[in-house]
Amino acid sequence: MSDATSKTTSMKTSAKTSAKTSNTTIADYLTALASRKSTPGGGAVAAMSGAQAAALISMVAELTKTFPDEVTKSTVIKQATDAVAQFTDLADQDATAFAALMQAYKNKTGIQPGLQSAAAPPLACLTLSSQLIEPLRVIQQHGNPNLVTDTGIAALLLRDTIMSSELNVLINLRSIEDELFKQTARATVETAKQHIALLDRMAADITRQLA
Repeated sequence: MSDATSKTTSMKTSAKTSAKTSNTTIADYLTALASRKSTPGGGAVAAMSGAQAAALISMVAELTKTFPDEVTKSTVIKQATDAVAQFTDLADQDATAFAALMQAYKNKTGIQPGLQSAAAPPLACLTLSSQLIEPLRVIQQHGNPNLVTDTGIAALLLRDTIMSSELNVLINLRSIEDELFKQTARATVETAKQHIALLDRMAADITRQLA
């Protein structure tokens, strides 16, 4: 989610809430992303990166027969499929929050609550990304070896989700006045960022296996 202060004078157009991402084709989504409308934007891209990572985790789990037991497999699949839906919903929440923030700036009222609402979807993306680390570890250890590249790409996408969501949080935090909110948000960012080194190692290990 981008801070409205940088867009009020150079916005592509007035913010409008897009059709639900879950009901949009990939072609229509990309057309909307490339258009003059301000949503979907970077916040939605970050969320959909996470959704794709989660979908890959689910796919690898579905196509793996070497899990230690069926409970492990079903747990990974449920965590991943739930995350796909949650990330997709967060893409829509991001657009809605941005539109509301634009209106708050226009009306010169409710700006601080609007900024906090705008930071909420990327913060949720960070938390959700952290929750996917364990199922990703499981498929790296037990996943179908023929799908090792999918596991690696899931790791890279999850890393990118964390890094891009951090940007979307920070641009709002710089205008938020509530110190407790900012402290809590920064703690969420730092918790998620602790996983970046692991995700990089996962991808690097897979690259070495294939080299």
